Amino acid sequence: MKTASFTKAIGFAPLLWLFLFGGCSQQHDHEPGHSHEHKPGPAADTHDHEQENILLTTPSTPLLDAHAGKHEHGYDPTCDHLEADIFKDLEIRTQVVQAQAYASTMKIPGVAQVDPDRKVDISAPLAARIVKLSAPLHATVRPGDRVATLEVVDPGVRQLQVQAVEIRAELLGIKTERNRTRTYLEALQGQGGTAAREHRRVEADLKVLEAKLNSRQSSLVAMLASLQVAGLSPAQIRALKEKGTTVTSIALYAPRLSGQPDLEVALRPVHQGQTVALGDTLYTLVALDRLLVIGEAFEDDLPVVRRASRENLPVSLEFPAGQIVTGLNIFSVEGALDGEERITHFFMRLDNRLAGEKTEGQARYQDWEYRAGARVQIRVMTAKQQERIVLPVGALLREGGRQFMFRVHQGGCDRIAVRVESVDDRQVVLPLDGGLHPGDVVIVEGTLAAHLAFEQASKGKQVGTDHGHQH
Repeated sequence: MKTASFTKAIGFAPLLWLFLFGGCSQQHDHEPGHSHEHKPGPAADTHDHEQENILLTTPSTPLLDAHAGKHEHGYDPTCDHLEADIFKDLEIRTQVVQAQAYASTMKIPGVAQVDPDRKVDISAPLAARIVKLSAPLHATVRPGDRVATLEVVDPGVRQLQVQAVEIRAELLGIKTERNRTRTYLEALQGQGGTAAREHRRVEADLKVLEAKLNSRQSSLVAMLASLQVAGLSPAQIRALKEKGTTVTSIALYAPRLSGQPDLEVALRPVHQGQTVALGDTLYTLVALDRLLVIGEAFEDDLPVVRRASRENLPVSLEFPAGQIVTGLNIFSVEGALDGEERITHFFMRLDNRLAGEKTEGQARYQDWEYRAGARVQIRVMTAKQQERIVLPVGALLREGGRQFMFRVHQGGCDRIAVRVESVDDRQVVLPLDGGLHPGDVVIVEGTLAAHLAFEQASKGKQVGTDHGHQH
């Protein structure tokens, strides 16, 4: 008798109980794969090179709630019509089967770090006292925001500025006298007698003024250069030269990096009122909008890593908090091996996402989804992508050495024997061999709970009754 007619004859719940009886195991073993003999490294850096599989593109798979009335595509995939009270306290989730691009992968450890191109130090430009620090530790600043105000305390810098102002005033006097002498000399030109002798005297005076002007200008240039070396900015030097403006305080601002991202105060080793010397670090600022992921590949893994880099094969990351990032590329592979552990580093850029922001007083604080310093597992493709069915591991049940999934349809649920190519703690990969078809709907969460509920319901209904089933 076919399943459909049998269901109509005796009811679906005892039949499903018969299919499921015997228990469902949630233990999932990895399929055998390639392995490598490596020198042991630190525990945190141990490579896991079982042959594993990962979905390298994120599918847009609609999820079906088993408690919903109708599926959005027009038919009812739920099992509520069997026994409503069986499912009311269960969390059953279904998913539409789809063929996906899939590839076997190698898992290699790595770490996500601040990109060196997104890190900058702000240092004291000269010996100074810190009047104000505007950015608290771990706060976020915008490019161009003032982060510190310093008071010049170096007596040498103060004295050089005073001398520069004096020389500038002297130069103005010399230039005025030179211009007046030139005018007088031009008036004496073409006259003979006494005027000729006066012309020669004035001409000699003009040469002396020119020499004196050149000498004082050279002195001013040298002083301004010394002040620039001491830490005055080009704008401050220009103001001193053109207007005679001396510098008693200096304002420091957050720099503008490529793309002008916000910057987080990662380090602030000084305090307000402290006197600092030329070159002392006041802040270390980092932009967290992009991280640098550094993989740690053993020598035996290099062919796979280099192929992925050369062919721009997609790479994925798994973070300890459960985040999975797909679609990255290896942009560089280090040209040297570590002498002891024989490790080569390879590099990927990871665009970060802002998870939240709050303001406390005058300070802003940002929270990013991916954390700098986090250890990650990097999955690198070892084979070309193929069409496969990839489902959450919760869809799989094992019984007596066989593997099953539950297909949901308008008439109820069928237990389908499936052939598994690989399985890990996240997903199960099936071939397109006819066991399941794209468009089928399967239970992916709550399979064990559904089995136990059916078993309990069946026991209650069949006390003292023999239906010919072998329990």
